[in-house]
Amino acid sequence: MKSILTLLILVFYPLMVFCQPVAFNNPEKGFVSWKPAPAWEDAMLSGNGTIGAMVFGNPHDETIILNHALCYLPMRTPPQPINQASRLTEIRALLSGGKFVEASKIPVNQSNKEGINEMLWIDPFVPFANLKVSMQPGNISNYKRIVDFETGEAKVEWAQDGHLFQRVLFVSRKDNVVVMRIQSTGKINCAISVTNHPVAWDQWSYVKSNIKKMVSSADGQYVLYQTEFVNQWEGSVKGFEGVGEIINRGGQIKTQGAEVLINNADEVLFLMTIEPNYNFSNSLVTTIKNKLKGLNPGYDDLLASR
Repeated sequence: MKSILTLLILVFYPLMVFCQPVAFNNPEKGFVSWKPAPAWEDAMLSGNGTIGAMVFGNPHDETIILNHALCYLPMRTPPQPINQASRLTEIRALLSGGKFVEASKIPVNQSNKEGINEMLWIDPFVPFANLKVSMQPGNISNYKRIVDFETGEAKVEWAQDGHLFQRVLFVSRKDNVVVMRIQSTGKINCAISVTNHPVAWDQWSYVKSNIKKMVSSADGQYVLYQTEFVNQWEGSVKGFEGVGEIINRGGQIKTQGAEVLINNADEVLFLMTIEPNYNFSNSLVTTIKNKLKGLNPGYDDLLASR
């Protein structure tokens, strides 16, 4: 009988742990606020140098802006750099003689000589997409959001209807994935989707003339987002594909349109990565799904190996 009891404890104790998060301590090195971010400039940041996440921290209607280091909107075929090397001796001589203004005019003259007679701005950096997390509303108290500079985690915590709710996110350098966990001392009811970043009313023509695909979808336990650029050339990034996997501990999960709905879960783990696509005749979705399936589906383990 004792051995059976011990076995039951070993089996069910991990499930109990999922349901009993402990209130966050303020980090020794980090940031703490008692209000959600009012704008993207105030969002909590996490990233690994390639993929970045900007977390607003809204309890019931969360927005997380997802970025990729290569996500520049291509406006034109990039020209070759001017042949400034052919004028290097001349530039050095002028600089040595203290003729700095004259030296600065040489690259401009060389540009005009090669037919580039206007300033060419770099392609604009744009967000990849928005990760949306909608949770069951209720009265909130003891809210705070935290960035732990030592772990790279962005955390949101609040009390609601007698229960503690927590969302925590980081971007793994080792696995190149966004990792988010939702916990509560009660049950978790939420909807997760990935959609385009909002476009201002006076920018739609600009966006449509440069992006020909912005598609949100859901497939079982996966949410997907694909974007394809209008301007493409050999060797350029043609667009991006992102796939997020939802792993629920307990409860039920189902797809509704482009959303995945989770009901009465004890814990929710979300894993997502973003990949540039150089050839849209070959989608990367299956490859990304297989990568996510191969990851250890434990938040603490992923954080420890980040």
